[in-house]
Amino acid sequence: MAVIISRKLLVAVVLAAILALVRPSIQWTVSVENQLSSKILIVRCWSIDDSIGVHAVAVKSNIAWSFDDCLVGDTHFHCHLAVEDKRLYFHAYSQGTELGGYDIRWLVRDDGVYRMAANGTEESFPHETWGK
Repeated sequence: MAVIISRKLLVAVVLAAILALVRPSIQWTVSVENQLSSKILIVRCWSIDDSIGVHAVAVKSNIAWSFDDCLVGDTHFHCHLAVEDKRLYFHAYSQGTELGGYDIRWLVRDDGVYRMAANGTEESFPHETWGK
């Protein structure tokens, strides 16, 4: 019985190693752009494995970071934004749900967060508006 389990484990390990070598790496870039009328935007984004830290982003500037999807599991980036006494939290990236390109642009405005689609149109996220 132990020999059968060991062979199955060996086969699984070899297949996972081959998949890791053959699978192309998908590089994603996420950016958060400050399009507020006149305020500095505080941005903190993180995944379970990584954090981009806390950044003060000036008007008409952005913060961007790149990463590869996980081979096993899921990659998710969450962001917390702050402007004076207003706060906003949103999911900046969820592995397996993104379509239309490997660059994800978030536009932060006075009335909330918008996503720039791959075709250049803006998608509004009405549930992602400023709160206290």
